Formats: sequence, structure tokens, C-alpha cells
Amino acid sequence: MHGYLYFNGQKLPDPDSYQVNIDDITQENEAEAGTTQVIMVRREQYEIDVSFTVKSKWLKELSQYRNMDEINVRFYDPGKDGSETRIMRIRGYKPSLIKESENINRTNGIWEVGFTLEEF
Repeated sequence: MHGYLYFNGQKLPDPDSYQVNIDDITQENEAEAGTTQVIMVRREQYEIDVSFTVKSKWLKELSQYRNMDEINVRFYDPGKDGSETRIMRIRGYKPSLIKESENINRTNGIWEVGFTLEEF
């Protein structure tokens, strides 16, 4: 696999930072005897924190993905040393202008874009 992230089959630029978090979802119930039962609801719920430095073309692309209810995400899982594919959504989308462009017709500057991908 070349690259870290693919959204709906489209390869994204290589990220500046990339952190995969994996949690198990549990539910705690108190029994009548006063003991606590822990029930495994779901294993391996993925969340990925990522940031990119991009030009305006990719800023626009990422903004469009931000507005989608769900994205088919193929990503590199360092724990498995391979790729995983999950249905995810973007949360906490933060674009920040790093440098304005001198030629506004060619690009609208250089941007840092950070967000979290959450699995459904």
C-alpha cells in the first residue's frame, strides 16, 4: 500500500502527522446483587488524528469530504502493519492559513488542515 489514507478510493497526500487510536467499546451494568457487569459491545473502534499541509486544491477536496455523512476510508494500521478499511466521518475539521500566495490566481495559499476520523 502506498500512502496512509484513501477516501472513497482517492489517495490523499501524505499527512504531516498521523495517529491511530483503537478502543474497545464496553457497557457497564450494575446487577441486583450490587456487582458490576462489563459487556463488550464492540472491539476495535478506530479513530485517526491526522494533519496535512496542502495547497488550495486539496483544501477544497478535504472540505468536500468534511461535508459527507460517511466516507469509505482505507488507512494504514501500524499495529497490523497493513491496511484496514472502515466507514468513518470527519470531526473537528480545522483549516489554518500558513502562508498567503503572492499569485492569487495560481493558489490561495498554503494551509494546514487537521481533523479526526471517527469510525461508525
